[in-house]
This record gives sequence, structure tokens and C-alpha cells, in this order.
Amino acid sequence: MKKIKILLVITFLSSLFSCSSLSYAEEKSGQDILFVVDISYSMAAHDPGKHVFEAVQTMASISSKENDRMGYILYNDSIVKDQQLTKIQGEGMLAQWQNVFAGITPIKGTDVGLGLKTAQRIMKISQARKDRSMIILLSDGDTEADSGNPNRLQEDIDRDVRNALDALESPLYIIQYSELEYRNKEPMNQWAEQTGGQSYTAQNQQELKQIVTDIYNHQTTVSAKIDQENEKKQKETFTFIVPVPADELEKIEQITVTMNAEKAIENLTYEENEKTLVENKENQVVITLYQPIHDDYTFSYQTAANKPAKISTDIKMAETAKKSTKTKKNDIVFYSFIGGLILLITGGIAFILFRRKNQLFDKNADYFFADALEGCFTKTPNQEDIPIQNWSANIFQRQKTVTLYDLLYEETIREQMPVSRKVQFKVGKENTLKMRIKGKVKGIQQGREIPKGVWVTLSVRQGAYLIFKEDELELDIHIRKKSS
Repeated sequence: MKKIKILLVITFLSSLFSCSSLSYAEEKSGQDILFVVDISYSMAAHDPGKHVFEAVQTMASISSKENDRMGYILYNDSIVKDQQLTKIQGEGMLAQWQNVFAGITPIKGTDVGLGLKTAQRIMKISQARKDRSMIILLSDGDTEADSGNPNRLQEDIDRDVRNALDALESPLYIIQYSELEYRNKEPMNQWAEQTGGQSYTAQNQQELKQIVTDIYNHQTTVSAKIDQENEKKQKETFTFIVPVPADELEKIEQITVTMNAEKAIENLTYEENEKTLVENKENQVVITLYQPIHDDYTFSYQTAANKPAKISTDIKMAETAKKSTKTKKNDIVFYSFIGGLILLITGGIAFILFRRKNQLFDKNADYFFADALEGCFTKTPNQEDIPIQNWSANIFQRQKTVTLYDLLYEETIREQMPVSRKVQFKVGKENTLKMRIKGKVKGIQQGREIPKGVWVTLSVRQGAYLIFKEDELELDIHIRKKSS
């Protein structure tokens, strides 16, 4: 009979070993779309009416104005004009873009390597959303330099193309456009495949508009599938166990387990047999075990809210057992009280010991950093090749603040950027770093300039882009997980 009391105490405390879950906020829907447009002199022959720019107008008309962002790069043998990713702010902004396009005259040679390299940089600066971004290259398919720039040989262009294709985190869609013939020139027609994009050819405006529509619909569908897969991965599976003392099995007539959740209970699994009844009522499930034959029963489930359900258990004893239980009701209450008191005292002692052992860390328990800070120079004087910088967590634990100048102590480049003393870091909350910028350094985060003197957060999901000299000295900085 004592074992029955213990069982009832356990069920009275409920929850029954439910697992905890972590919920992650879903990324806001929408797409980031960057057009890279060839305006070299050869385009004047293949697209005399400059109809390729209608691709931008078509994309703007079919996209979601609230959540989508668009930008563009116009290139020949240099970058003529570029626009970072920005929300479509009505017809006025589009009209302004069209005025820019109308004033363009296709001239000079083509440097597609520079165009793709710039696209990679703008996607980083604009904080393009992972799995929700695309780059659309509009060209006649020519990849030979044919340029008067003595500092850009064909091998330089080809190298930049290869590097960009390897580094792009967004799919590249290529449209070879010509009103003279269908263009499907190599090697441009092979690039899209390497990035998860697709390659197209068009000879008139109608085909061009249809292709742009197909690209948007395809990429939107791909993003939706990725969201569904991520949601499945993020859903926690909860487990609970109903224990049944072996020597009391014959005295138990049935066990009823009631589960209540905020939203629907899904994917309930358990050991099925003819004496188990499950009644599912969306966010409530009632499980009845008739004449249990095992020492315990294990159940696992998921919920639409990704939070554990509240569990309560009721045991119905056989008639002979009921009489005995009724006469001992006061004993059960007493033992329940004693058991709860013991748990409370034990938990209090354990908490005090833990606090004493970790008092150094408890003082700032929420402030810690265990990963690494990583810096990648995307622009350097004379295209100097500087290796990726990696600073481990222990650097930021030894002192309150550390400057970027201190971090670059092994690199000679820091002598060219003394203003890096104005970039400060310190440990933030929950495995993040705080960064503050002063002086003439320009910081970009999520497409916006970072205010001077304000501490901003750096995390695995949110880095920053530092510009010391425009197009000469630029640094992409972000948190790298220690395990990677």
C-alpha cells in the first residue's frame, strides 16, 4: 500500500518528466532581389530599346510591396551605378529608378566579374535574408572583357567570377537577352546551376516578363518549402512516462491521462494494444489505460504551439483497493505533504550549493560569450589579400572592452586604419557581443547605418559591415559558432 501512496504523490505533482522546448521566431516573409544589368556597348545591338530594364518594373509589380526589397547594379567595364536592397516605396521610387535607367547609354566593354563581385558585397551590406534572396543577371551572354582598362585582364575577370560563384549565398538566375537571336552562350549558361539558380534565354519583352514572373514564383515556392522544413526541424518532441508499480497491477482497474495544450496536440505515439483508448479533441487528449500490464507507459508528442502540454493522471482502483484507499486518505495527504516538503528542502540546499560554487559567474549570469568573432576584409588597398581574422571568446572575457585595433595586433593593415581604435567590443547577453563605433568609421547593420556611440548587438544571426574608406578598406564582421 505504501507504493500506491508514492505513485499518487508522483501523479499529484504531475508534468511527469515533460521535456523543455526552445522556440525560434520565424523570419519575416518576403524576398530580397538584386538585379545585375550589363550595359556594355554590345547590349546596344542586342537590346536597342533597353527593354531589359522592364524586368525590374515587372518584378516590382508582382512582388510583395510590404516585405520584398529590391536593388540593382549597372556595369560595363566598371560599376556605373548601384543601389542597395531597399523596400519598394511606391511609384515615386520606381519612377526615379526608371529615370536612371533611361539615362543610361550602353558603352565600353564588359566586366561581369566585377558585376558579380559587387553583387556579393551589396548582398552582405544589405544583410540579405538567408533562403529569401536572389540575384538576377541580365546580359547578352558575352563574358570577354574587351575593355580599355589595363588593370583588368581576362584572367582577373574569370577569377572574380569563380570566387563570386563559390561565395554567393543566394541563387543566381541568368537571363541572356537579345532581340537578334536566342542567346545561350557558354560559360555564362553554366553559372546559375552552381548556385541553385536557373538559366534562361529571351528574345522579346513578353518572354522577358514571363521569365521574371516564373523566377519570382519559383523562388517564393522554394522559400516556403524551406520554411516548412525548418519548422519541422525546430518542433520539439516531448515525452512523458506513466509509472505503474508491478506489485499493484492487479489492484488498478484503469489509469486516465489527460493532456491539455495551448494549441493542437500532434504526432502522439505510444505502445498500442487493445486496452488503450485515446480520445483526441484538438488541444486536449484523454488516454485511458485499462487493466495495465506493464511497469510503465511511455508517450511522445508534439504541439502546434511547440510548448509542452499540461499532464494530469487519475488512477481508478479495483473495488477491493478502493476501500483500503478510502480508509487511508489522511495518510496519503500526510505523505504527500512530507514528500513535497522534502523536495522543497532538497531543492533549496542544492540551489544554495550551486550558488556558492558558481558565485563568480552568477553575478553576471546573463552576460557570457562562448563562440568566436570573425572578420573578413572585403576591400583592401591594392587588393591586398588579408586572411580571415578569428578571435576566440577568451579574448573578450579578460577585460571589460577591447578595440578592433587591439584585435588586429598581428596584422600590418591596422597601421593603415588607426581609427579602428574607435571600434569597441564587450561581452553582451546570452552569447552575444556588443559593439560601439565612434570617429569616422561607418557601420552598416540590416541595411541601416549604425548610430555613433550606441552599443549594438552582434550575434550568430546578425553581424555588421564596417567601412573605413569607401571602396578601399571595408570589413565584414560577424559571430562564428565555436562548433563550426
